[in-house]
Amino acid sequence: MQASGLSDVDFHTTDEVGNRCGEINQAALDWALKHADDDAVARYNSVGEKMVIGDDTGPYNNGPQWIWYEVEKDENSDKTEVTVKSPTMVEPTEFFISASAGIHFCKLLSPFTALEWIYVDSLYAHNTPSTLATQDTAFLQ
Repeated sequence: MQASGLSDVDFHTTDEVGNRCGEINQAALDWALKHADDDAVARYNSVGEKMVIGDDTGPYNNGPQWIWYEVEKDENSDKTEVTVKSPTMVEPTEFFISASAGIHFCKLLSPFTALEWIYVDSLYAHNTPSTLATQDTAFLQ
């Protein structure tokens, strides 16, 4: 933002607070839900484990620390939701290491991964042969 000529950019507001990585992850999930087949979305909404985008983790403001953290996927106890949280690393433009100045790194959920969750992975907890035996499966007809 500063490089584009904006002079009143507040690093704290634009990078240190909020959930920029989560906002991008939410956009990937929204895109996947919009572009998935109607039947796949109906199945996901009926029996799928819902993906929820959680708050960013970190910031992990040193390279080695950030590198080793992965996107977290926290499943609730009844396996109806999985919360996705992305690690973030941010450094101000005045950072003393010029190669790292002004960065905002995120580990992100790809739109393809979100689609795969809707079509396949979300169904494992409640849509397997053993779970279907005890559920109403009329929607599969």
